[in-house]
Amino acid sequence: MGGQDLAVRRSLVLLFGADQDGYKTLSVQRKEGYSRMGRGSRKDKNEGALDKAKGRAKEAASSLTGNKDKKAEGQADQDKGTLKKKKGAAKDLLS
Repeated sequence: MGGQDLAVRRSLVLLFGADQDGYKTLSVQRKEGYSRMGRGSRKDKNEGALDKAKGRAKEAASSLTGNKDKKAEGQADQDKGTLKKKKGAAKDLLS
């Protein structure tokens, strides 16, 4: 598929209308479609999750040893992971 996975996109569609007596109606339909999720967005999300986990581990280890530099490094890794995950989510929205 050209390096991209198909992801099922589920959504609800609200339809406004009027019935035969003139009353306003609202109906909900379930709609399924397919969207392409590129490897780039999946890679960013996975790397982000890995960076966050690595940062949490560094922060926990530094709490035991009292190393403030490693704690700051762990927090920075978590922030980097959060940004990568958001980058992957943004790529999904744009594709």
